[in-house]
Amino acid sequence: MGILRHHQPHRRSRVDRIQHDPQVAERVVLQHDDGGYHTLYRLRLDGHYGAFDPRYGYYLIDRDAPDARILDWAEIHDNIARNKTYRNRSQPFFEYFGVEWQRAQLIQPSYYLTEDAWKSAGAPKETVFGNRQFKPGTRFPTAIFPVPLDDRAAQLKSCRESACPA
Repeated sequence: MGILRHHQPHRRSRVDRIQHDPQVAERVVLQHDDGGYHTLYRLRLDGHYGAFDPRYGYYLIDRDAPDARILDWAEIHDNIARNKTYRNRSQPFFEYFGVEWQRAQLIQPSYYLTEDAWKSAGAPKETVFGNRQFKPGTRFPTAIFPVPLDDRAAQLKSCRESACPA
């Protein structure tokens, strides 16, 4: 308990530095050939950005070593097949093959800093562009709206309000 109290202020100050640094993480987006969009991230690690796909759960490394650098989006295209052979690869992404694997191989080796730059280049499909409109840690307002209840749900609600026996 004493150790936790001792380290808590240090941990809190590190988290505060990370949360207030707009360069520590960046939401990026790519548009698939079918028109759908996919949200991805770039995280700054050791002075370099690394590409992460939280939905499919993967990142790619520059060499097969525990201390390998995580590649950025502009670098991943030819490295997907190579990373499949690495012992220190991102797991379990490479253990499952399906749409995720196919879509990851379609990503083109380019990166646009902004959506406007991406659009100016002709909005090429399967290329990643920065989207700084979303700031990590932003709290979104809670949407409260009435939900229509079906008859059974309305009956249960009425019964609970009048303390009906179960």
